[in-house]
Amino acid sequence: MSNQASPHDMITDRAQASDFAERLYGLIVSLMQVLDRETEAIHKGAYGKGHLIDDAKSDLMLAYRHALQDVQANRDTLSRFVPVRLDDLRKLNAQFQHTLQRNLAAVSTAKAVSEQLLSRLAKQAATTKTPKSYGANGAMCRPRQTSSLTIDRSL
Repeated sequence: MSNQASPHDMITDRAQASDFAERLYGLIVSLMQVLDRETEAIHKGAYGKGHLIDDAKSDLMLAYRHALQDVQANRDTLSRFVPVRLDDLRKLNAQFQHTLQRNLAAVSTAKAVSEQLLSRLAKQAATTKTPKSYGANGAMCRPRQTSSLTIDRSL
């Protein structure tokens, strides 16, 4: 939404209001599609292959946040010039909130599962492996060196 109205460039007529509402509607639909693709990729276990989703989602979320500020700044004008389309946007925004909730649940579940797997792996890597056999001299074999695993949770 590069041509969107900003709080410094107020919407003043019906054409601007209609154009803004249409672009906002398209933005929300695009954002929902990206979130649905990301949620589906997570469910399929193929999220790591979709770095383009992250970029698209970030760009769209930023545009959405700016658009919401524009809606607030132009609320009265939009209500006067495009009340029906504003109602459509409210309904679409409710659907978007549902899509966002599903996406956040999938992301947090995937994060919890991956952290649990990495924690188990780290515990296994840290345990000392003691062979249950005797060497040629009749003494118990020495345990192997333990290895360490570092987990970066910021990723």
